[in-house]
Amino acid sequence: MTTGSAATLDADSDDDGSGDYSNTAGTFSTGGSALSITANDFGLSGAINTGTGTTTILISDGGSIGLGSTVGNMTITGTELGNITAGTLTIGDSSAGAITVNGISSANSTNITTVDLNSSSIVFSTGDSTFNGLTATANTGTITGAVALTVAGTSTFTTSATLSSTSNDFTSAVSFNTTGSSANTTLATNSSIILGASTIGGDHSVTVGGTSKTLNISGAQDVAGVITLQSSGDLTLTSSLSSSSSSDSAISLISTGGGIFDGDSDGSTDIEAANGRLVAVSNGGFGTSANPIETTLSSIDLTNSTTGDVNIYETDGLEISSLTQNADGEDITVSYSGSLSGRDLATFPDSSLGAMTFTQRQPAPVNVADQILEGSGKSVSDVSVENTVQLAKTVESDVIQMTLQNSGSGNKAVASLDSGGSMSSYVTDIFSDPHVLVEFSSDFKEINAGFSGLENFGGKTVEEAQVAKLEPALTSESKVSKSLFQKNKSEAKQVLWQKMVRKVAAKKSGKKKVGKKTSKKSLVGGNSDTNKNQRNKSSNLTPVSGARPFERGSIPLQQRSFR
Repeated sequence: MTTGSAATLDADSDDDGSGDYSNTAGTFSTGGSALSITANDFGLSGAINTGTGTTTILISDGGSIGLGSTVGNMTITGTELGNITAGTLTIGDSSAGAITVNGISSANSTNITTVDLNSSSIVFSTGDSTFNGLTATANTGTITGAVALTVAGTSTFTTSATLSSTSNDFTSAVSFNTTGSSANTTLATNSSIILGASTIGGDHSVTVGGTSKTLNISGAQDVAGVITLQSSGDLTLTSSLSSSSSSDSAISLISTGGGIFDGDSDGSTDIEAANGRLVAVSNGGFGTSANPIETTLSSIDLTNSTTGDVNIYETDGLEISSLTQNADGEDITVSYSGSLSGRDLATFPDSSLGAMTFTQRQPAPVNVADQILEGSGKSVSDVSVENTVQLAKTVESDVIQMTLQNSGSGNKAVASLDSGGSMSSYVTDIFSDPHVLVEFSSDFKEINAGFSGLENFGGKTVEEAQVAKLEPALTSESKVSKSLFQKNKSEAKQVLWQKMVRKVAAKKSGKKKVGKKTSKKSLVGGNSDTNKNQRNKSSNLTPVSGARPFERGSIPLQQRSFR
């Protein structure tokens, strides 16, 4: 018999438990449309075919249902199940009694994409069962299974569920939902498993045994109670774990034969227990330097052994209860925002070559590279490629570390930052090559600074452009007083050497130095006879101890501390 539309059959319309459905031969087909059958009992020697549509079988009087090699008020044997072809087969509803499942083979369920069990409670007992896809909902009771379930497609268990057989084998994602109750979920298996999105009002426990079997969190696990996840291989957080528990074991992650890793790269939080503690045991690392585990935790107790680094990116402050890196030569890296306590409880093995790094992040309201330096009209980025770098008196920034870079001389590290995040002192070589610091005008009446706007050189301020005027023109008789070098400032500690002044005087008079050939032409006028009379006279300037001679008219600077 074939219908071209949905069909509803009710063999017990008065629901007194006396009407049964029976199809002893032939195929009842809906052409892909839905079919609903209500009866006290069910007998199917023929076939039912709804294609990819839904077939629903309901018990009329709220009695129990047996599926497979078991009995109930309504019994659907494994053979009868194999006579049904459907996209989804729903057995029972919220009014049905308990469903017991026993020994459904892959041949029995091969023509059904998903078996949907719906009743007061569900028990998988006695014999192992196999399904393409499975949905189990216990409306008032629990879902229990001490036998193996093998499911190739997705599986969903709603309300309290305990599936304790280590022979469970779920190829695709397994999800749990306790529908707002405080029910717990427990799943054990010796096969790799994928956890789909789950919302659980109580505790959530998944144990993956065997050898090197993985546990992948592909959907968010939102749990009111305690989360305990254990795997014999890598434990991968492709989606998030969230616990509302405030206990010292709000979330426990254990990888006995692998590491604990972040499976996404979007920077989203992987583990959240804002009021509780994460207890993690890994044997292959916790996160990676390129993709750390993002956490929001009150505290952490973590141990890593065998191999791998520990990489934590905490979104807030963090209390370290224990942080033990037992893998020799591997690192610990913790980035956090806010406060950090228990840093001294982070430990390495004796003589380990590993590095331990704790970095506090603070919001930076101003991009340092774009900040305009006081009085210059230029940004840090602009001046960083120039030969002379002058920072503002104080660069305010919420950063802990920064590097100044000169294109010619490489990186210059800031020596100290005060606790408020202000840079108050640093040391850097401001020149990558020698440059003119002092120049004489062509008439030798002016001395000009080669670098204008340079503050706090030698403890004094260098005036812009012109340091001093010498009046009258400089001669060997002239005494260069300190007040001439800087009229508007107190003592000018400008570096001039006696050798240079003698050389200038010689140029002025046109005289030669002792042992040198006399210039044929005076540099500033006069005659050679006059200049001869001034031959042995010298300047009254005293050389600075340890100073270096001029190099092509320049005074190369040594490293200076600028404040």
